[in-house]
Amino acid sequence: MISKSEMRALMAIAGGRRDARSISAETGLSAPRAYGVVGSLRGKGMAEKRGREVAVARSAFPLALSRVLSDSPGSIAPLSDSGLDVLAALCVPGTAEAVSAESGLARATVYRKMDEMGRMGMVAKRGGAYGINDALWPGLRGLAGAYVEHRALMDERVPRDAEVYRGPRGLLLFSCRAQTGFAETAFSAYRRFGVDVRPEVNYYCGMASEPSLEDAFEHSLRVIERDPDWRKRMAALIFYVKHRDPLGAAVRPETMEMERVLSGERVEGWAPLGEMRERAEMYGVDLSRYGR
Repeated sequence: MISKSEMRALMAIAGGRRDARSISAETGLSAPRAYGVVGSLRGKGMAEKRGREVAVARSAFPLALSRVLSDSPGSIAPLSDSGLDVLAALCVPGTAEAVSAESGLARATVYRKMDEMGRMGMVAKRGGAYGINDALWPGLRGLAGAYVEHRALMDERVPRDAEVYRGPRGLLLFSCRAQTGFAETAFSAYRRFGVDVRPEVNYYCGMASEPSLEDAFEHSLRVIERDPDWRKRMAALIFYVKHRDPLGAAVRPETMEMERVLSGERVEGWAPLGEMRERAEMYGVDLSRYGR
């Protein structure tokens, strides 16, 4: 989480204030407080020392955040503290209850932050779902994605070349080629449940114990949400069919598309059902009764 003071200081740094004294004068923070805030920003990977000066760190999230704040200083209040976590959850439109479940934040906190965002036009409600208002705030979705990745990569155990995904409830979820001490999940965990997929990279999550069947499937859907490769989608569909009964309650856009594919419909981004049947047989899954 990034506090209001940290956001004000980041905005001052982006505006050319390069030492604690000038940051103090710009933000109204006391000089000792400004020193502390700058140190906190550096510790969070948001700012860096360049000689005797401080500058915005040269990575996606602090650069994206500083641009949004500089364009609209009023965005500090809604985005500070838990605001960025709410924003990340809103990448997929949902109800306040869904955003609470996705972010792991209390419902009252979610309502408060979405109300602040709504007053600035950051969030729009369509039907019964809230989502990022891309028309008025075209930079917010990129900021949300950069925040999720930055949050994960601040964990020193995560390799620098990791691909980070939007995990449920703020869960750390990533892939990389290296072996790590994290729990295997998504496609890397499929073989524990009878589908011996051998992915090109390893998939990990920050759970303390081994992910359940439902967890592994949910995490693989988060992967294909960002990386809609048809081979990954095929593996997920085969896994879904093999464990359809326990996974029947996992209603997401991807599973709805899977059902359309299984009915025989041609769905953009998915291999035709006929092409999947032979591959499914390799994993002991019979697709012959579908699409008839």
